[in-house]
Amino acid sequence: MNKQELLDKISQLEQAAEQLDEPDKTFKLTDASKLKIAIEGMAISDIAQKMQSIELPKIQEMESSIHLATQAINSNAQRVDAFNKAYGIIKGALSLAI
Repeated sequence: MNKQELLDKISQLEQAAEQLDEPDKTFKLTDASKLKIAIEGMAISDIAQKMQSIELPKIQEMESSIHLATQAINSNAQRVDAFNKAYGIIKGALSLAI
């Protein structure tokens, strides 16, 4: 996964956050913004190295969580949980202290 793909995933998280109820919406949009800012400040080589350390099942889990977070048919709590899971995978892989 390269920097642009990672930023695309964060954009998907932002879109998912837009569907949440308040105050979760505001908090999750802030989380996604912080993550995007941190990634923009990282060197491409650092991002590539860290993202290569993510195992395939974690990438699939992240994809699934982003998909679930965007589904409006789920309850707000389920969407928040899915958002948190995807966010945690990205944040953990990049070893960011946000």
